[in-house]
Amino acid sequence: MMGGRRPAAAGAALLLILGAAPAAAEAPCGTSGRAVVELVLEIEPPDRFIGTTLERHLRAELGAREIDVCIAPVPASAVLPPPAPPVSRSIARVTLRVEHQASGAFIAIIRVADLITDKRVERTVDLARIPADGRPLAVAVSTDELLRASWAELTMPDAPPPAIAPPPAVVRAVTTPVRPTPARPSRVEVGLVATGVDFLGHRVGVGGEAWVGAFVLPRLALQLRFSADTGLARSSRDGSARADTLGAGLAVAVPLVDHDAPLGVRLEAGAEALRVHLVGTTSGPATVSDGVLWTGLATATVRGWARTGPVSWTLGLGAVAALHAVAATDNGATVTSIEGFGAKIDAGLACSFR
Repeated sequence: MMGGRRPAAAGAALLLILGAAPAAAEAPCGTSGRAVVELVLEIEPPDRFIGTTLERHLRAELGAREIDVCIAPVPASAVLPPPAPPVSRSIARVTLRVEHQASGAFIAIIRVADLITDKRVERTVDLARIPADGRPLAVAVSTDELLRASWAELTMPDAPPPAIAPPPAVVRAVTTPVRPTPARPSRVEVGLVATGVDFLGHRVGVGGEAWVGAFVLPRLALQLRFSADTGLARSSRDGSARADTLGAGLAVAVPLVDHDAPLGVRLEAGAEALRVHLVGTTSGPATVSDGVLWTGLATATVRGWARTGPVSWTLGLGAVAALHAVAATDNGATVTSIEGFGAKIDAGLACSFR
């Protein structure tokens, strides 16, 4: 009799050990000491992969903030269950329900019961309008946004006090600085500079130039330019002569760096029609006459800038070429002229507008 009882007792003990082993190997969820978000998945096949994706997403996102995710049982009714006991350290309960309605609608209903702020928020996602492979991610992102939106109340100075003290992990999550939205690049530029031009011994002129430009691409601007200068008088046998100019033209500007950068360099090239007013004076009985001639100029400039807010202080060095020679003469001898090639320098400022 005693020999028969020993195998039976040993078998019963073995079954008890095997049954208890899994429970001992896996600690209950929420016992790590960290805050817990409970997840309830009210989903039936074939949509369970949406809940599986949501669980993975929440574990990754909240785990990075030192918050655990625990799967909670589906309640018998659709009403959200009461808050979990304090020992569970639960701070919120997220319920995901996926419905195929008789009307043909295919929706996901996300409900968040926030135990910290003692409020409930809900969002409905129309899954029928989202490609099948994008539905799990859409639900996961919407859930994360709901949690953040609910906890954001903690940062409002006039918000009611929280129902329970927010754990440090939640405080850090809502007080993390948000990256500032990058400012829109400037689109329009207005410039005004003082200029000096030297046609290599033929004429020297001082004046100014203005432009209005628009950046049609991040590294390309089109400009409408206006210029005017007074030529320095040059002596002749019977007096002196000078050539004053007034012009308008088009140009392109190509920044080598972001055109809104604090410091930068750009290349400019343009062409303009130039009205040249020839003015002469006499020192004796000789006669003199004024005249108006037209020519064209081609310009190439390297321009540097230093920006302070919307204003750029700019310096340009460049070359000019007369497309047609014009000159003031004295008895057939050239006194002053715009011809050949020359050098140009300018300095001033430009204002940018967004």
